Amino acid sequence: MKKILLVVFISLGLVGCSYVQLTDLPSSESEAEKIISLGLTHKENLSAAQKLQDPELVLAVIEKLEKSEELKNKLRIEAEDVIKYAEMVKVSNADSDGQIVFTGAEVFKTEKSGFFDNENERHNYFLYGVKNNNEVMKHKIRLSILYSSKNWRSYNSSNFCDKWRCDEDDQIEINLLSTDASKCTDSSCEYREIMELSLSDEFLKSNAEKGFTLEVNSKKVSTKVNIVSSYVLGYLSIAN
Repeated sequence: MKKILLVVFISLGLVGCSYVQLTDLPSSESEAEKIISLGLTHKENLSAAQKLQDPELVLAVIEKLEKSEELKNKLRIEAEDVIKYAEMVKVSNADSDGQIVFTGAEVFKTEKSGFFDNENERHNYFLYGVKNNNEVMKHKIRLSILYSSKNWRSYNSSNFCDKWRCDEDDQIEINLLSTDASKCTDSSCEYREIMELSLSDEFLKSNAEKGFTLEVNSKKVSTKVNIVSSYVLGYLSIAN
């Protein structure tokens, strides 16, 4: 719980300097800083800005106050999500080999497939990790992809993406656990492929603050799965 609270305090602590990044006019920056430092409510901050003499300055300061409040609320929600995900992590007692298993919450998402207009897909995932008696952590992400299509996709590899591109040169092998088909018609079936991928402790920790995107590939289709930072932070606050 101390780790969770630390994350919350760090996140909320960023709010105090949020307006520094909202650069416009130096005078509006200074006035916004003065108002925020008073510790007032957002409504009171806006009222204080309205009392400034220069109409253009009033508009500039209000814009900064609105953006600062928006960021503050975003960070608050993310901090609450970290706590929520942490509370949902299940810890299994050590087995005969001294191992402890940590299982994160399962996340479900439904998205439109970009390959054919009549295809859609639903995927769900969860992180889980095993700590041995030497305190060494090993993590995996288990992923299930359910989709409607004419044929199997047969996912066979994966790679990681940032906001700009996916590292297609670094293909990572996936372990296919099971497959099934249901609700078949003359034109399509509903297919499910369940797979898992190993993740290092170092990788999760280095991407905890920003989250990461996993791209799972078949010969014809690639599916992107976004794992948000609050999920990773919540999981690691317990599985560590």
